[in-house]
Amino acid sequence: NGLPEPVVHTETLGYEHLGALEVLRQLLPTAIVGDIPTSFETVGHIAHLNLKDEQLPYKRLIGRVILEKNDRITSVVNKTKAIENQFRVLPLEVIAGKDEMETMVVQHGIRYKLNYAEVYWNSRLEHEHNRLVREVFGAVKGSGRKGIGKKCSVILDMTCGVGPFTVPAAKAGCKVYANDLNPKCAEYTRMNCRLNKISEDNLPLVYCMDAREFVRRSQRKDVVGGDGSMGGPVLFDHAVINLPASGLEFVDAFRGAFDRTVWQGRRLPYVHCYTFVGKQDMETQMQTSDAGGEDPSGGAGPPPPPPRGPSCPWSP
Repeated sequence: NGLPEPVVHTETLGYEHLGALEVLRQLLPTAIVGDIPTSFETVGHIAHLNLKDEQLPYKRLIGRVILEKNDRITSVVNKTKAIENQFRVLPLEVIAGKDEMETMVVQHGIRYKLNYAEVYWNSRLEHEHNRLVREVFGAVKGSGRKGIGKKCSVILDMTCGVGPFTVPAAKAGCKVYANDLNPKCAEYTRMNCRLNKISEDNLPLVYCMDAREFVRRSQRKDVVGGDGSMGGPVLFDHAVINLPASGLEFVDAFRGAFDRTVWQGRRLPYVHCYTFVGKQDMETQMQTSDAGGEDPSGGAGPPPPPPRGPSCPWSP
């Protein structure tokens, strides 16, 4: 038919040609192939795995393959047990690469320095951090958009971590009072405010105390001082509880916290509390109920509900 004869060519594919999943399928026992970890959380240069018990005998192998197949990863860690400490810090072991837990994370142009072995960090809320600042807290410089308050708000960040809500809110011009029980979180929040060049006249005030005490002190009539006083009462617009595992336990801090004479005629703040829910719970319609008691705002009531998100208004 005039066509040249096909030429037989043999190509041998080696380790360097295969992806991590393909390599692990070749190396791990058939019995656990179906449970090969195909995804992991990336925190800066750190890959975080949650290996199952049957995978633990091969953790070094799995860690090495993930390390070698991901150019940006220099440390691979595995969660060793359930979180039991009060700071919600992950119990980790390094299974491959360098034992360097201080890293840098960039989200929507904001840089966060943190030590993954010492502070709480949840990458899953990245888009929520940005949404809350842009659509709810108030105007974002240069965006041409305003939140429901039509101005930059006053924020109480009750469990601030390393500042994923505090820093972008302050960067946008909001006045932020931040707090975390973990001294390392408070330290990194201050560091990240400087790192992102927040102006000196709008640097967040960062505290280190129990979240309930933080709310109580925000409503005291005092002046800012080294004893943790906040120059209150602070007339804030929003409070954030970014502690999904136990955040709901702190919402009782607002009951009875407001001085009716101070808040008379003023809209009450919103509380944005994050928690873990199952798929079935997500499909259940959320209902907001009044916490009870007379509204001290003189009938002004809360502002219209913000768009989307797990937030609700509170009465004292």
